Amino acid sequence: MRISSSRGTVISQVLNFVQHHPLLTLLAGAALLAVACWISLRFRPYVACRRCGGTGQRQGAFFRRAYALCATCNHTGLVPRLGTRLLAPAHRPPAPRTLRR
Repeated sequence: MRISSSRGTVISQVLNFVQHHPLLTLLAGAALLAVACWISLRFRPYVACRRCGGTGQRQGAFFRRAYALCATCNHTGLVPRLGTRLLAPAHRPPAPRTLRR
């Protein structure tokens, strides 16, 4: 593929390539998406726990001022994302935080 100095020629060449090789374009897009997901999971493997809202402590159901440690996230406030659980099951969880009052 010869790249010319004219911008219109480059765009038309790319569009021509996409029209003639749709499967290859689809595979390249899927590979790019997979790499982006992997990078996202690598740098942000955890999300805030839904049950405690990321605090590591749950509020009491009856006594609203009472708090208990969240068992879902082991009182860290973080749980592994779905992709982290599926692709890297041996990923080390974060250390539990101490409960501050």
